[in-house]
Amino acid sequence: MGQNLILDHDSDYGTLYPLGIGRGGLKPVHLISTPILTQNGDCKGVFEFSNISPNKTFTKAQTDMCSCMVGWFGQSVTIKTVQYASNVDIYQSLFDALGRFQTYHGDPEILISDALKVLRNAVPMDKVNYYEVHDGPELRCRLRAQVGNDKWQIFPEYTLKGEDIIRMVLINRNIKNMSREDISLLKGPMKHQFRGVFSYLCVPIGIKIIRGVVELINKKDADAFADSDVDEAVRCGIHCVAGLFYSKLYSKKQKIYAMCENQNKTLAHHMTPCSHELDLVAYQKANLTMPDNFFTFAYYPKEEELPNLTSYAWFIFRDVFHVQKSDVEKSNKLLNFILKTKQGYRNLPYHNFEHAFIFCHCMYIITGLNTDLFSDMERKALIIAAICHDIDHPGTTNKFIEDTEHHLTLLYHDSFLENHHASICRMLVQSCGIFSELNSEKYGLVIKNINSAITATDLSLYFSARYKMMDILMNNSFSPKNKTHKELLTAMMLTACDLCGQCKTFRVTERLCRNLYKEFYAEAELLLQNGIQPICVMDKMYNSEVPKYQVQFNSEVCLPCYYILSIILENTKELHKRCFNISEQWNRICSTGSYWNVFTEEYIYPA
Repeated sequence: MGQNLILDHDSDYGTLYPLGIGRGGLKPVHLISTPILTQNGDCKGVFEFSNISPNKTFTKAQTDMCSCMVGWFGQSVTIKTVQYASNVDIYQSLFDALGRFQTYHGDPEILISDALKVLRNAVPMDKVNYYEVHDGPELRCRLRAQVGNDKWQIFPEYTLKGEDIIRMVLINRNIKNMSREDISLLKGPMKHQFRGVFSYLCVPIGIKIIRGVVELINKKDADAFADSDVDEAVRCGIHCVAGLFYSKLYSKKQKIYAMCENQNKTLAHHMTPCSHELDLVAYQKANLTMPDNFFTFAYYPKEEELPNLTSYAWFIFRDVFHVQKSDVEKSNKLLNFILKTKQGYRNLPYHNFEHAFIFCHCMYIITGLNTDLFSDMERKALIIAAICHDIDHPGTTNKFIEDTEHHLTLLYHDSFLENHHASICRMLVQSCGIFSELNSEKYGLVIKNINSAITATDLSLYFSARYKMMDILMNNSFSPKNKTHKELLTAMMLTACDLCGQCKTFRVTERLCRNLYKEFYAEAELLLQNGIQPICVMDKMYNSEVPKYQVQFNSEVCLPCYYILSIILENTKELHKRCFNISEQWNRICSTGSYWNVFTEEYIYPA
């Protein structure tokens, strides 16, 4: 092992090497096989010189040449191995520096000092400095100068002028590498700058824009810095630039977080109900009488009952949260949450607190009839999600949000409005402390359930959930113990509650329909202002088609939803029946040709 092998035509291959020479093809007549050895004796490979002609033997000069080539190659491998090991150590040191940078919350001085230490260890020299270059019409920088073995001092920002070497490097965007001989030839002010300097390397960091400069002074045991030293300077300089950049980014992020926290507190404060509202609720609490059909799907508040919605919602919450009369603190927390939620709804024709309440009421009835399917905490999460599902709704659709590049598109990937509603709901839940008795794990779980429920009200997600549920029912495999099945059932329930206005009396349904189309037509005007053509459903000019639109909507969306729900939860069949009756009445209106005129706000009947 590790010895030269020389074979000629007189050698007995079969006897000496019964396994052959380790490769196929023609068998050489003359062969020199020499190991490639490193300085510590490791064999890194084998050079083979062969000749198949019996008349051409290797001369002594050729043999010496082979040995020389192998020696050079072995030396090269040794150098590369040492360089690779050195690079591994440097990269590991820089990774460690990044780890410390993160640990100390993005302090740039940690990363810069660590990167400069790594550079000093990789390139023996007297001194290394770093210049942070600032944007602006003037060339300005901040120097971090080495003042000790492992210390760097930050100097105030200053403007680069005249023949300053750093200024020249920034203007020319070139590396400046000067040997002892180059420095000896300097004259004038430049010579004064290099007093006591025997070798110098200045490396700009950046491609299109120079963000920093690394300055290396007096390489030890050499008259000049090597090209490999430039590579090390660039590598460490990039970490210095990155440290400053991400430090500024981290600082900006912290400021944004602080602003959001402050705005949330301000918002929660201004959502506090006025004294008049509190007095009204106090009176209603003392004289609260629930409507006769309140505990049925048919219930919808009469006009004279609309001022009582807060008290009705408070009744639902007290029931779901099992609040006793003696628990005044919990009762007040829930009432505060409901009042703030009401304040969070805008004064819109359709997406208002009235809609939120009737959604919440429908969810209260469904979950109340099926308490065996939902845990106590799940029901609480669903009731909270129900009353907050459209909070701060702007009266436009997700498509409008996307088409007009609304700021919500920067915050969320999809379901823009639903994610916005969920965000405000989380803020209110936290500020009102209605789950203050829960530990962090249980609190996190209930917030997750609330968030999932609100985002599930995005109607664009309904069709996918419906098809999956239909497949399950076709296979007769539904099980409430299956997590996915239960999530799909919950999604169907949420859609059913959101559309429950289609399950009331026709007079109520018709009024809700008119209010919804008022929002549609207002959105159409905004779209036109933005140069976007609205779809026919939102165009006032097609308002005579509204009854047909409603028949189509009930057939394609509402009725399938209530049908699926009635198969799984038989006690909800009334919803499907009532929705079917409403659809039939829309059909009759279509057959007569009459419609609601949005311009005159009256019914138009055919002549």
